[in-house]
Amino acid sequence: NNDLVLVNQQLSRNENDKVLIMHNWLPKIKKLLNFDGNWYLVSLNPDHEKIKVNPNDNSNIIGVVKKVIRDL
Repeated sequence: NNDLVLVNQQLSRNENDKVLIMHNWLPKIKKLLNFDGNWYLVSLNPDHEKIKVNPNDNSNIIGVVKKVIRDL
């Protein structure tokens, strides 16, 4: 949707950071949170359900999102 996303390429992150992650070969911007020993990708949009990250998933953190610039 023509947004510009600035990402600091890094593997480490803090609990509430938004990350750019490649999950099953699709880029996503989500929070990566642990609930009861399971990892979930949590959308910034509360209308979307969280996605459980399974051990067989192909997931790689690209970096931490620093800024999103929306196209007006």
